[in-house]
Amino acid sequence: NFTWVSGTQISISPGAAYIPGLAKTLEVNNTLNFSITAGSLASDTFYYLYLYSNSGTPALELSTTIADAYTGGAARQKSGDPTRRFLFCIRSGSGGSFLKMVQNGDVMEYRNILNAAPYRIVAGNSSTVPYSVYLISIVPPIARSAIVNCHNATAGTGGPTLWITDAEFQYFL
Repeated sequence: NFTWVSGTQISISPGAAYIPGLAKTLEVNNTLNFSITAGSLASDTFYYLYLYSNSGTPALELSTTIADAYTGGAARQKSGDPTRRFLFCIRSGSGGSFLKMVQNGDVMEYRNILNAAPYRIVAGNSSTVPYSVYLISIVPPIARSAIVNCHNATAGTGGPTLWITDAEFQYFL
């Protein structure tokens, strides 16, 4: 499991993961921590965390190299490098540190103030015609689905929560 510790540290709990390039499972017996210097990441960028064997010892690598598409095989890997097992994607914020996230089963949830950039896509729009929004700045390109919360900020009024998947596109007016 993934744990966001701070804007400069993330950790992975003990477990095991199949490494395609090694054709075997790598045991992770202790929590693995990965730390960065505050502000050292490129701003507003997706980073991919990979597990690999460093002479038999589990190690973590953070990279902007995207994971290969899942093909139904044993595991996703780093594009062009089957010795790196893809674990998850995390995004940096405008300050160059990790955005706060929490793992909830197979879902990674952002846990920041969501009514501000980069999360808030539309604000104060009074358009009476359909309005297109793009989620590419906050939904990783490897995601198969996204849970999007939409609401009307008028006091006492709520709005729908939409499930957007790669198989079906839904919209609302």
